[in-house]
Amino acid sequence: MPLWKTRDIPLVNKSVWVSSKAPTINQTEESILTAAWNSTTDEARRLYLNVSGSNRLNLILVPRAGVVLNSWSLLDNVTTTITWNDRPLYFILLSSASDPAGPWQLWLDMTVSTDVDAVIDILFVSHYFLYSRLADLPYKSILNQLPPWAVPLHWTSTTKSYIF
Repeated sequence: MPLWKTRDIPLVNKSVWVSSKAPTINQTEESILTAAWNSTTDEARRLYLNVSGSNRLNLILVPRAGVVLNSWSLLDNVTTTITWNDRPLYFILLSSASDPAGPWQLWLDMTVSTDVDAVIDILFVSHYFLYSRLADLPYKSILNQLPPWAVPLHWTSTTKSYIF
């Protein structure tokens, strides 16, 4: 289980790995991302995404070289300030106060050069909140070192990657 330095937790000043068994994720519905294409022309394509799982999901979208994300169903415009390997990166947080009633549905409109096979890389991360009573002994020993006013938030995540 990794612990890392953040500006919110100045007590932890370095990365630490504590050997531990995998946490039990009590989730009734598996995290799933499904997709379907609709090509309006040779270069214009719309990717429909259905995303389901926990009440806190992340999508990281990275169009391939020769692909431009023109619009999407999330906002009126598409802007990016992050690049990765000279490619634009779009970070989307889907979150709700309770379990979602159904899948999140969104679409992406892209212009794709004719010589491009793989269009976009998508990383799909589901976050699951846990209870401290489920912590095993190595982790509990760290929790016992925290001051009494500290209220740690326990969570784990699953990650899946896709190429469309």
